[in-house]
Amino acid sequence: MSDETATLLIADDDPGLRESLERTLTREGYKVVLASNGNAALERLQGGGIDLVLTDLKMPGLTGIEVLRAAKAIAPDVDVILL
Repeated sequence: MSDETATLLIADDDPGLRESLERTLTREGYKVVLASNGNAALERLQGGGIDLVLTDLKMPGLTGIEVLRAAKAIAPDVDVILL
């Protein structure tokens, strides 16, 4: 990451948690992008510009582990944190 603001992608099926994380991380100076599920997160990740992915472990559809595997295939240098 450079001196620019890092962009974090949050993938969580719980809107309350997603928005809470967004508020907290935005206050800390990060740019935050939201995805309501694993597929949406991977689509957004393919667009580039993401520095870190925060993903819920248990989601309908793709699980956090599946998002992690696919994210590493799409953008190997992007770190993924499972919540």
